[in-house]
Amino acid sequence: MTARQLLKLPPEELAQVPPETVERILADERAKLDALAQRQRELAEAQAEADRPKTRQEIAERMGLSPERIRQIERLAILKIRDRYPSLRDLLQ
Repeated sequence: MTARQLLKLPPEELAQVPPETVERILADERAKLDALAQRQRELAEAQAEADRPKTRQEIAERMGLSPERIRQIERLAILKIRDRYPSLRDLLQ
């Protein structure tokens, strides 16, 4: 189970997930974010918090950067995650 799947569970199903499973999933997500630079982490968190994926323009306005710089940061983050977490390569194409 991934963090995204965990967040989408209805409250009654979430209550059935063992606490150690939730802790493991959250620790995995924190480890992935810790591997990223500050701006990369902010970008990943902004997308994770969104109900829908935000456009580069929306993120750029929020972070005070250009959409092109957001694209560059996204690319660097994807490359870094791909290198450190080979199991995620297929998801990050």
